[in-house]
Amino acid sequence: MILLQELYNNLNKTFLRSSTLKGLVLHTADDAGALGPDYQYGWGLLNERKAAEVILNRDQSHLLSEQTIATNETYTIQVVASGRGPLIATICWTDPEAPATTATIANVDNRSPKLINDLDLRIIDGTTENLPWILDPNQPANLATKGDNIRDNVEQVLIPNPVPGRTYTRTIKHKGTLTNGTQP
Repeated sequence: MILLQELYNNLNKTFLRSSTLKGLVLHTADDAGALGPDYQYGWGLLNERKAAEVILNRDQSHLLSEQTIATNETYTIQVVASGRGPLIATICWTDPEAPATTATIANVDNRSPKLINDLDLRIIDGTTENLPWILDPNQPANLATKGDNIRDNVEQVLIPNPVPGRTYTRTIKHKGTLTNGTQP
């Protein structure tokens, strides 16, 4: 991952945010189990070549962007499917610190969501809203499904077979009020 930072710095004279680097690595990982994340293999295996190709963006088919969203803001971008593969969007952020959970027997393996700034990634194709991967911590053997991810500071939407030439709208918004008024 430090080599990816070095490559990015050589091109841009700055380093990636830690959350951007994490998002890049998860975005380009090779699935080790079933499609999407899972409790056994996580997001898969690091593919440093694919990650470097995203940074280099030689064929202009990738967008690696660091943005900051403010309270009540929606970040929207339209993309046209190239037809050269799936359409994948990944966001990752460093969530503000949550209040500590008291160490009690009742709180052992407490699965209630702890996300402070809940960002939401969607890709919309006309009337179809494509949702991110979600896992069910109560059923860890189950495959990832699609839904409203309220647990993780990484969200990924995958459209395996986008229609070439079709315009898709990717949106990022949030629930509630953002702690500190913004979320990088």
